[in-house]
Amino acid sequence: MSGTPLPYVFFKARTERDAGSAAAAEETAAACRVLGVQAVTLQADVRSPEACQKLVEDTVAAFGRIDVLVNNAGITADKLLLRMTEADFDNVLATNLKGAFFCTKAACRFMMHQRYGRIISVSHVANGSTRVMCTAAHGGQAIGMAAAIALRDHLKPADLIGRERMGQLQSALLRTGHFLPGERFGRGMLPPKARISASSEFALERLRPDGTRFRLDCSAAELIPVGGPVPAGGLTVQADKATRLTVELRSSSRRGNYTPDTTDKRLVFDLREGENRLTVDFGMCYEAPQYVFICFMANPDVSIPMSSEIVSGLTSVFNTVNPAVSNFGRQTPPEDIGVDAFEFWCPKRRPEGKNIALEFSAPLTCFGAENLLNGYFRPYIQPNGWIPAPDDRTPSVRIDLGEERTVRQIRLFFDTDFDHALENVQMEHFDSVMPQCIRNYRITDGDGNLLFRTEGNHQSCSTIALDVPHTLRSIRFWPEDSAPGRHKALMGIIVE
Repeated sequence: MSGTPLPYVFFKARTERDAGSAAAAEETAAACRVLGVQAVTLQADVRSPEACQKLVEDTVAAFGRIDVLVNNAGITADKLLLRMTEADFDNVLATNLKGAFFCTKAACRFMMHQRYGRIISVSHVANGSTRVMCTAAHGGQAIGMAAAIALRDHLKPADLIGRERMGQLQSALLRTGHFLPGERFGRGMLPPKARISASSEFALERLRPDGTRFRLDCSAAELIPVGGPVPAGGLTVQADKATRLTVELRSSSRRGNYTPDTTDKRLVFDLREGENRLTVDFGMCYEAPQYVFICFMANPDVSIPMSSEIVSGLTSVFNTVNPAVSNFGRQTPPEDIGVDAFEFWCPKRRPEGKNIALEFSAPLTCFGAENLLNGYFRPYIQPNGWIPAPDDRTPSVRIDLGEERTVRQIRLFFDTDFDHALENVQMEHFDSVMPQCIRNYRITDGDGNLLFRTEGNHQSCSTIALDVPHTLRSIRFWPEDSAPGRHKALMGIIVE
């Protein structure tokens, strides 16, 4: 069949929003016809076995056979359990599960007669949602690792609750870049006597404006790490007319969470038409390290400056609506069911997902090499990565192991954009390469002898197995792909 255009049939499986779906299907079919491909559009409700049978028969009538069936019809009815009706539940099952069964059964009869056919069943789009995938993977890996330890050591699940066993589980998870939030475990995965130093460390004084602005049709916030006094932030806002702008300092009621559900301070600024230079000084101090939100509350007459600078561990978030991922701005459950009400503040997809252009009265100095000792290999409570100063021409970080050790492999952990809004793996993204990831680097021993070098890295966790074991007292990591406005972090290192 090489070189022969294959016929296609496009159909919309549900009856909701039929007009728009039918038009979209016809548009796609028309584009195929331009390329010399036969294409027809049909419509069926996959909840009905009769409709599915007719769909297949009409396809065979149009082309004489059916070679491939793709089951990809699916809906979602995301709601709190107490708000979901039996009809909602039945509708999802009828479309997502029974629809695939009905279409497959109808197509099989023709494919068996042809002695050829391929059936592809695609999971519903919600399973491509990163929030669903990551939650499932996070829990699944922790459960699987715990089960492996229990089997290895002949333990019951309850035996893992003790601090020593939980420490073993945490250590095993850390080796893959995973961890149990809130479970402390000391100095990460480097030897107890290890010491770390760097050629330089980044201090963030300002996020430079790039000339673009965000109109506050919805509230926007910059998520920044603090541990002590909150620095004042300066910026120039644009007002279409005389108005007021409310700026709030918010935090999470649970340290380590990222929901700004606690308003710690509120400032109100009177703006005149045109440009207004603001100094946002809350005069607040937080004793424990944590993230806080500088929130510019919704006012469609005001625009704030944005910055294209990218910094590992910093992101902007927006209290907006995105029905594609079941984000409706706020979760408001029924009263007295034990479920919290809270707002959704989420990053935007690039190229829109820029930081807010702020100039800080005191630099943010939380990007030091000591972060590599704390065991967190992703932003959590703090950025937890080492970033060199932008004017450091030959940046490096040195790990002194404290004694000679036989090193067989080294694991490095990078920021492959933990903060970006990758809501769904089926959506296209602006970046073909995650811009926070260190792509080119080398590793040497303490005397400068090359142990490893690579270009084009794209992994969060890179495991480097040395050709032969080396007896070393120290190693050095050298990032080699610095770029203006791209402040990339090494998130962690394990020497084994």
